[in-house]
Amino acid sequence: MGLVVTVVGFIGYIGATNESTSLLIAFFISVLMLVLLQTGLAITIFVFQEELEEQITDSARDKFRLYGNPNESSIATEPIDFVQKELQCCGLSNGPFDWSDESDRFANYWIRTRSEDVPDSCCVGLELSRNCGKGMAVRDPDKGAVYSKGCQTALIEFFKGNLNVMGALTIVLVGVQLAGLCLYIIITDH
Repeated sequence: MGLVVTVVGFIGYIGATNESTSLLIAFFISVLMLVLLQTGLAITIFVFQEELEEQITDSARDKFRLYGNPNESSIATEPIDFVQKELQCCGLSNGPFDWSDESDRFANYWIRTRSEDVPDSCCVGLELSRNCGKGMAVRDPDKGAVYSKGCQTALIEFFKGNLNVMGALTIVLVGVQLAGLCLYIIITDH
């Protein structure tokens, strides 16, 4: 997107400095296309929020199934560890209990190898150390050693909050760009 904006800006600059009508028209059309794309993005953000929840849940379930598998570290383990640390959550929906044998076994690889442990990324700030999650999948999470909130809820809250901000900013940017296009039309008519 940055490259597209740079190219469009360069076309506008060259068209203005050389007073080239064809380049200025190309600039106008390019900016108009960007405005239309941004408008579509804003509409999509506001209209498809429920579908986004389903996508987040499905994607998270797929990643949790692969968690701990050394062959899938960059695809599943690292992103889940990042999410659990940053959003201060653990597991998918049932907190640390999602990592135990009693869960619906979505974390297949992890449960086969460590059925009573939670990943170290579930450990609360000061408790975060190597093997701090040992045995925590079967203990009461209220002791404050591991996060008790499931990551599914945390992810949905995070995306919904940020999507509303992104949608609002997109609408503001579209307004500014439309004002610029209107000024362009007014200036070139005189």
